[in-house]
Amino acid sequence: MKLGAGTVALFYIFSAFFSQVERDELTLCRMDRAYPRETALLLDTTGGYSAAQAAVISANLNKLLTDSQIDEKFSFYSLGAAPGSYYQNATICNPGDGSDQGELTTDQARMFAGWQSNFNARIVSSVNDLMGRQ
Repeated sequence: MKLGAGTVALFYIFSAFFSQVERDELTLCRMDRAYPRETALLLDTTGGYSAAQAAVISANLNKLLTDSQIDEKFSFYSLGAAPGSYYQNATICNPGDGSDQGELTTDQARMFAGWQSNFNARIVSSVNDLMGRQ
């Protein structure tokens, strides 16, 4: 009985360490391109935003990012000055904040800090740049 429980525990530990997904260093997207969902955001940057409009966009963006799925792909576009033109500004994927990982196999605080700086802050900064907010 002890041998069976030890084997199960050993299998769990090995699967946790060896099931890491390869990611692109720049976009944080999976190399196998498996995305559970893709989200595109289009901002009209041709006219500028008032402080109230920018605050609403920021609040909704924060909720969208917090509620996003692990490996969800986000693509950001901005409208061009010419009719019908748009530009892709960024693509980034949610690598996860570690909340789905076990405390024994991962450093959840480190994963959350990485998620905050590498994913969340990069998107917020990009959107603020597009809205003309520094």
